[in-house]
Amino acid sequence: MNDGSMDLKARGIGVLLVGLGTFLLKLSFFDVLRHAQAQASSVTTSYKALLVAPSFMLSGLLLVLMGAPGDGSAATGLGRHMVNPRDRKLTPLGWVFALSLLIPGVVLSLWLTNRLEELGY
Repeated sequence: MNDGSMDLKARGIGVLLVGLGTFLLKLSFFDVLRHAQAQASSVTTSYKALLVAPSFMLSGLLLVLMGAPGDGSAATGLGRHMVNPRDRKLTPLGWVFALSLLIPGVVLSLWLTNRLEELGY
């Protein structure tokens, strides 16, 4: 595949990730919060979905905006900073970036847990 089709494919995957993240966020956060505020008899959420939804959205937005990240061996692209081209493993910066994608989900799940406790659940 040439660079143009790889870039288009990456952007398409980014759109799918943003859509999936939005859907998971609706189900695991907004719907749960709405039911709790409406004083439903009980509410449940998937904390796994709540953890990964923001990560999917952020990763998807990054792909939509920047395109294909490269394979780590190119002189350009985000991939050269995140992946070691010799062994194709994450660099320390790559690990920091990957773990930082989980932070919004952790914060959101902690906030939702606290809010549900305030509402009596």
